Amino acid sequence: MKKETIIYTILCSLMMTSAAVASNDDILDESRDAYRTPKTKKAVSRITKEEFTPTSFEKLRMRAVSRLESEKREEAEELQAQAEKNRLLEEVESKKQAQTAKHEKELEELKERLRLLSLTQDETLAALREQNQKLMEEKKALEDAQNMSEKEQLRIQQEIAEEKAAVAKLTTELATAQQAATQDATAIEKLKTSLASKEKVIKALDLDLDESAKKYAKIKKDYQEANLRAAVLEEDVKLAEQEKVQIQEKLASYEHHVFGDQEKSTASTSNATTSGNRRSIKPISSTK
Repeated sequence: MKKETIIYTILCSLMMTSAAVASNDDILDESRDAYRTPKTKKAVSRITKEEFTPTSFEKLRMRAVSRLESEKREEAEELQAQAEKNRLLEEVESKKQAQTAKHEKELEELKERLRLLSLTQDETLAALREQNQKLMEEKKALEDAQNMSEKEQLRIQQEIAEEKAAVAKLTTELATAQQAATQDATAIEKLKTSLASKEKVIKALDLDLDESAKKYAKIKKDYQEANLRAAVLEEDVKLAEQEKVQIQEKLASYEHHVFGDQEKSTASTSNATTSGNRRSIKPISSTK
């Protein structure tokens, strides 16, 4: 209770005490100044800031009643403001809890999707790596086959060169024998037979060389296709690993966003509550 209100109350009590001795009309009567001591009159004049009159006590009483009613209104307004603040705080807390529950649910769903996606990615990567391993083995086998085919072609070409050299030698000998008058027909026939045999061998070697060249071309084509598949497969593995890393980074960013917002919201609510508790209501000034 304010200082002036206390004084008003004391003076009103004095008035009520005086009323027990005399009627209300007597108190307002100038002839009853015996109940109005100089000290009381001086206190009343100081509060009302007016010269003491027969109506000063009534003015003082009315002012005290007005002050009490004003304080009651202030208390009622303060209680109403506090109730409204409590309601708003409860509403904010309820919304915060609902938002937190929603974020936690979304986070759990995202974690589950990431877990399933990680399993799928792991299975995919394992399958791609296994496929890549098989392809590398296939490439190695093709490289070995290609090397063997090259060696086989060189061997056949060398045999053809040797047979052609033998044919050239036999041709020379045949020409020499035909020219020699002393050489008999048997030797000539033998040389012709040997020459025909060599020509057949050369023809067979030519066929083998053609077949070997076809095999080599097929092996080379298969090897090039295997290289292409290996490059594509390696790119698929790299993309799958990059996608998995991106998903993990998104999850980390989402967790930081959710829990960071929750911490900021909690700090903001705490500051608002502290500020509301410290706020004071200004007193209503006295009226004449």
